[in-house]
Amino acid sequence: MLRTIFSFTLAPLTVATPAELLQIQTGGFDAFLHCRHSKEYRAFYNVLHANGWHSDETFKFAYNMHNELDLGTGHDELQDLPWHTTLKVSPGAATWMLRQVMLLANFFGVEASANISLSEMMEGFSGQSGDLQEMDCPYGFIALEYAVLIGFQQFGYGQLRDEVASALTASIEILLHAPYYTYDFFASTTWNVSLYDMAVNLDSERNYKSYAEYKEIRPIPGPHLEPWHSTTLRPSGTAMPSTLPPLRISMLQFHDGTALELLSSTKAALRSLSGLQNPEPVLDEVRLYFTQVKALRNTDGGKWLAQHVVADFATLKAMFQDLQEGKMSMEEVGKEWLPREAVGLEDADIIICSEPMWLCPFVRPRRSSVMLGVLHMALLNEFPSTRPADLWRFWSGFKSMLEERRLLPSAACRITIEQVAHQSGWQLPYVPFIGLGIDARYAPAPDRRALVFRNNRQNTLAFRSALRMFVDSMPNFPVKVLDMNDINRALSFQEIAEFHCVILLPHGPNALRLSDVYAASIPVVVPEEPLVQNFIWSSRTFGGYDAEPRYLELAPEALRSSEGNRSPVDFHPTNYLQSWSIHRFIDDRRYWYQYTEWATLPHLLRFGSVPALLSLLEELTAQRGLEVSAKMARHHASMVADALTWWRLALADALA
Repeated sequence: MLRTIFSFTLAPLTVATPAELLQIQTGGFDAFLHCRHSKEYRAFYNVLHANGWHSDETFKFAYNMHNELDLGTGHDELQDLPWHTTLKVSPGAATWMLRQVMLLANFFGVEASANISLSEMMEGFSGQSGDLQEMDCPYGFIALEYAVLIGFQQFGYGQLRDEVASALTASIEILLHAPYYTYDFFASTTWNVSLYDMAVNLDSERNYKSYAEYKEIRPIPGPHLEPWHSTTLRPSGTAMPSTLPPLRISMLQFHDGTALELLSSTKAALRSLSGLQNPEPVLDEVRLYFTQVKALRNTDGGKWLAQHVVADFATLKAMFQDLQEGKMSMEEVGKEWLPREAVGLEDADIIICSEPMWLCPFVRPRRSSVMLGVLHMALLNEFPSTRPADLWRFWSGFKSMLEERRLLPSAACRITIEQVAHQSGWQLPYVPFIGLGIDARYAPAPDRRALVFRNNRQNTLAFRSALRMFVDSMPNFPVKVLDMNDINRALSFQEIAEFHCVILLPHGPNALRLSDVYAASIPVVVPEEPLVQNFIWSSRTFGGYDAEPRYLELAPEALRSSEGNRSPVDFHPTNYLQSWSIHRFIDDRRYWYQYTEWATLPHLLRFGSVPALLSLLEELTAQRGLEVSAKMARHHASMVADALTWWRLALADALA
């Protein structure tokens, strides 16, 4: 039996150009992932489909086949593998695993970093030709191990169950590319099992027949979605202005899309503050600090932002580097660097101190009136220092700033609110992004078209490839599916609004693109739970898998607040974020998913597999799309009214 005990980090994947990929004649998604080229695995597949996962016949066949597997001898030089590992496997298994990973990478259109090319691997494997071999069946191998695991669970063979569970965990994490699970399309195959059906059984004595059964047996409590006005850090608005002079606004925000979002909300709130009968308030000057105009570079909004950037993003990155290399102290950042590089920041009538928010405590001492603070990502995102004294300086300033009410904070992501409460004790008000800068509204063209929104992460690249293969295999499919990454120009939101729906693959617990598309009332199609778990927790900026541990550092006890503390829940707020294993913290991820905007926004259309997505698109008629859009518009109007109330009160406090 294959046994694996390991700890590893996979090398990053990058998009491969067609010229770099070896074109393998696999017969498509169905043929390759169901191993139609393999006589042995086809026999297993047939037994499984005839008898089911939980039958004695399937277990006996799988057990005997597993023990007789010949994975080849190969050249097991573990140090040359493209991951750090302490794998202990039978002869040839390491080379076989590397080969399968490279086959999957090629098949789904991404490239695995390795010290051997796929063509060399194909030609050199066991001295045979470059064709697919009998044992080239990664999905079949995982399914085989799972069938053995089920048998040991059902017969109560505890030690054997533990051994095969360890082996299966290793196979899943290596072959499917943990922690992103780039090559996980089990739910889209006819193996009749999903990755999460397997995950709930990897650390369990009993057998759960499915993830759905697991959820039914192990219910979790609902989330605490508190409104902003129930928090102690809410603005008061006690001194509402009667008139508004020409205003100067300064904003600290390094993301261009977020900067436009916050400016749009600020302008809308100021218009309502000035009164319906009064002229629109005049913005005498807008100054942006450290904003990187990248995503919006070739748009009108991006050009406007670039004209108002006072200190560029490169200046901020250089400071990060100096701090990391010890060329600058955190004290110097506040006393020397910030006044020198962010000239005029503190002199504005309104300061929106957003991200990186860890700079805000250094702005506060030079500011006599209240600042607005808007957080989206992790509070310590991009905090460049690991020195305890620097963290203490930040937490001390953060506590002082909030206790003295010199910053009126909010957060646009509920997961961030829960993280900050865990880190500091402060409960920030929830004020979501509302997309007021988006003027377009849903106006679907006569032809039925769906747009896959741009994304270039490994698992989304693979998903787009799988979707393309499915669509290409259905020549009469009634919906034309376009991938924004394949369009060689930027699409305006007016053009996006002409699509019947937009398919969004998450890259974090929240996304500005979700708010923008929702504001335009365009039907949004997203992965449902548990598939969505493959996508939302990998974001570095929210403290995900590849984030620096200090992003989730706790404030020292002396610098914590008790004001925002709630009764503790059974699910840790951050441990699950940096756990690679699919079977660890399952219930934690289930619980905290409820706090993501992908879960809280109503009227999103959800799918659990590629076939389910295509079925959803086929059923989304023009009439159905308009009905969904109308519901989204009504909910968005309520969001706008609620969010702008916070903005009005906060701006009134800042101008008092």
